[in-house]
Amino acid sequence: GESRTEVGAWPLLDAPGGRDPIVAGALGYRYLLSDMAPLASPRLRAAADEFEEVASLQVYTADAAIKCGDLLRAQRLLERVGDDFPSRDAVIRVAGL
Repeated sequence: GESRTEVGAWPLLDAPGGRDPIVAGALGYRYLLSDMAPLASPRLRAAADEFEEVASLQVYTADAAIKCGDLLRAQRLLERVGDDFPSRDAVIRVAGL
């Protein structure tokens, strides 16, 4: 698992003015895996908007949106993903979309 020091260092990557979408996506994903969807969602959303062609990023962003209660945003994100992406269907079933 991760140490408290490691988790505590995540915000250092999120410094003001450092809006690199790759860093935002990576940090958002780490927050999502740590059940911190409210912190994950805006970071993943920034990355997902920058990299619309990355299906897994759209699915992770939809997952965070669902966990934050934003089913409409999740549905729009999942519409970006092709029907053949395996995780897409699982997220749709869990959300009841």
